Amino acid sequence: MSALIRLEAPAKINITLEVLGKLRNGYHAIRSVLVRLDDLSDTIEVRVTKGERGITLASTSKDIPANESNTCYRAAAAYFAAIGEPAGAHIHIKKNIPIAAGLGGGSSDAAAVLLALNTHFNGRLAPRKLETLSATIGKDVPFFLGGGKACQVSGTGEILRPIPAFPRSHFLIVNSGVAVSTTDAYQAIAGSAWFMSHADRTNISATMVAAIRARDTAKFAATLFNDFETCIEQLHPIVKEIKQALLAFGARGALMTGSGPTVFGLFASKSALVRAEKNLRKHYAGLVIAST
Repeated sequence: MSALIRLEAPAKINITLEVLGKLRNGYHAIRSVLVRLDDLSDTIEVRVTKGERGITLASTSKDIPANESNTCYRAAAAYFAAIGEPAGAHIHIKKNIPIAAGLGGGSSDAAAVLLALNTHFNGRLAPRKLETLSATIGKDVPFFLGGGKACQVSGTGEILRPIPAFPRSHFLIVNSGVAVSTTDAYQAIAGSAWFMSHADRTNISATMVAAIRARDTAKFAATLFNDFETCIEQLHPIVKEIKQALLAFGARGALMTGSGPTVFGLFASKSALVRAEKNLRKHYAGLVIAST
């Protein structure tokens, strides 16, 4: 017996991202505020076959692995191990979110697989257990399980504090077309952000949450921050160029998301965003990937 479950796996942006240093387990402690982008998503199809074993993968993108190194494969394998159920799964990934772009596509896809499997098995894992399992797959995966629009994140990504009533915001998303691996980004930042683990550094993510709760749009825009941005701009100058272009066409703030290289602009209104999008699409053909 088999059943097909189809889910959308949305992208995310980091409106703050602070790297606080490397832990003994090899991961980095972070503080961040994440915002889900429902207008940019992959489509994940999971077909479960009970009584069989094995996980197979297929994708519309030739640039992602179709083996056990894929986050979707690891998510399915971890889920089956957790419930002790002899079952097989075929996973199909329709990719719309750029790869290695700082938009969380791999983590979101993995979360969708976990949700699909837990739906198929009638909630065999309680939400808290599913969240704990998801954190072993990737640091952004727990965020995509929760379903909230925005979250304050700490630890290595596993500590989530939802931000209720996140205000309607207008983001224009531009991907430079270059790929940045998370490993390379952490290696680059290790040699430049000497202040990472300093006890006196400001908690910028907490400042951002306060601005959001106060509906202070000016402070929201002014508090956009990413520890990775400076070093990635040095490696890929187009990141800074796109930021400058977004600001030149009316963005109230612009920032690189995640470990890069995707950049977003925050606009005061939909009409302001549309005007900027029109101009950026002319110059960066194919690089403007979403607006919300």
